[in-house]
Amino acid sequence: MTGRYRDIVEPERLVFASAALDAADQPLFEVLTTVTFAGQDSETTLTVEAHVVEATAAADPYLADMGAGWTQSLEKLAEHLAKIRWWLNALSPRLWTWSGGPSPTSLR
Repeated sequence: MTGRYRDIVEPERLVFASAALDAADQPLFEVLTTVTFAGQDSETTLTVEAHVVEATAAADPYLADMGAGWTQSLEKLAEHLAKIRWWLNALSPRLWTWSGGPSPTSLR
């Protein structure tokens, strides 16, 4: 795989081009991917659009599974973020409770 970022607009969008390479390091296909982030309240919606720009005949089996690959990657990301959210919720009372010593504002 190879790739490069085409556009980064914080915190809204990432655009990148990527290519899968064959054994001779030649591109089998190139995909232009746009990832957008839309925040509302405490939630963020992530949208992925992937468009095949160029492809060889040898790319067909890989491209047939591209949607399933993205789905699997996004499901793993959701699982990971759920674990992080659980830990933050579990630790937040301990992180934000001050007991003894100088007040946090006097340490600044």
